[in-house]
Amino acid sequence: MWDYFISHYIELRFGIAFPLTESAFILGILLIFAPPMKKKTDFLWRAAEFLVLWLVLVMGAGLLETYFIWTIKTYVLMPLLIVVYAIFRSKLSWDLRAVCAVLYCAVFLSSLPMSSTLGRVFDDLMATRTVITAVVQPVMILGIATYIRLCKVGNYTTVPKYCSVLILLISGVHIFAHVMLENSMDIQALVETGFIVIEVAAFHLYYSISKMYDEKIKLQAMYMKREKENYVMEIAHSEIEKLKELRHDMKNHYAFMSYLLEEGKTEELKEYFRQYATELYDVLEFSICGNYTIDYILDFEIKRAKTRGVEIDYKILVPPKLPFDDEDLCSLLTNVLDNAIEAASSLKDKKIELRLEWKNDVLLVHCINATDRFEDGVISSHLPTSKHNREMHGYGMKIIRSVVKKYNGALKIEVRDGKFHLSLFLGQGKTEYVPVESRNEEVCA
Repeated sequence: MWDYFISHYIELRFGIAFPLTESAFILGILLIFAPPMKKKTDFLWRAAEFLVLWLVLVMGAGLLETYFIWTIKTYVLMPLLIVVYAIFRSKLSWDLRAVCAVLYCAVFLSSLPMSSTLGRVFDDLMATRTVITAVVQPVMILGIATYIRLCKVGNYTTVPKYCSVLILLISGVHIFAHVMLENSMDIQALVETGFIVIEVAAFHLYYSISKMYDEKIKLQAMYMKREKENYVMEIAHSEIEKLKELRHDMKNHYAFMSYLLEEGKTEELKEYFRQYATELYDVLEFSICGNYTIDYILDFEIKRAKTRGVEIDYKILVPPKLPFDDEDLCSLLTNVLDNAIEAASSLKDKKIELRLEWKNDVLLVHCINATDRFEDGVISSHLPTSKHNREMHGYGMKIIRSVVKKYNGALKIEVRDGKFHLSLFLGQGKTEYVPVESRNEEVCA
């Protein structure tokens, strides 16, 4: 094994092509399968990961060369390294892992005869052939790996299975052809060039269809959310109209009850008052803070939460009219509460705390619910979902962010002591953000 290292990496038995190709091969694995780096310190771990993979490759190749012919390394060790890394380190879906692993194996195997053939076409001198090999193989390997990485197919959760099967079938036939044609280098290079063109085209088709399906799912999810918001707004507008009609008729109700009282018709007065009180209660039971839009939106969400065993503890202090579109308020509140209800309904702590306050021309919103999915600290507003059909979720936070941005606001999400805190404000200009929870002014409940 040590002799192998000295021969190939110190004495450069096959020139610089050998270490360059293996370095490109390992970088390609990391480009395709390694989880994304979220912190600056992740770069050091990625470098360590590269070193570990390189050592495994060198040690394994040294052992294989000791007991078998050199070509065993190509056919067994490198594809095996791709598959093992894809299984244990990749966060991609299983079908995408299989597609990328088999495709990358096929491309790597093709780079050998293609680079060798090009070397012999341009010059029969070993030095020139080695230089061409040193260029062609890394370019092919890293080029395909970079293309797969840039496509970001892993971001798309809905991909037709026939696309995966198509690429697996083509790449599988490609690998088989590589083994069967190994003694005819020129024909093999031509055949494998054709296979690579077909595979790249198939993967581009895979990417395009995935993107198209993802956009379709996004539109469906957004449409469903907007439909719900429109439904809530229709209810709110309907109840507001009832209240306006009731207020308009109050004078007539009062006059008629005064007449019955003056005439001494006590029984008729009681019956009329009972009917009137029932009608009045049906309309006013929604009153939470005096702002009709917020009242009916919260009433809808509170009732929905109760059906899932969730309690919403609210404290609201807002004026009857806010300088925001009712549709935007509906989008904001329904999505904030939808996320909180969804999280709380699956935990023992089924209580949600909601605070709304209007102060200094700023609407402050603070929502708290229990969570078991995040560690303490400030987290991104691009929240992941643990649901099976995750492609239909995650758009609530996008809607919240869009409303916050529209009204020059700010959004902060953090977890403290197992509690999920969402804080935001909406304003008309540049304002100083003070969290709702830090204020001591009295609020109406």
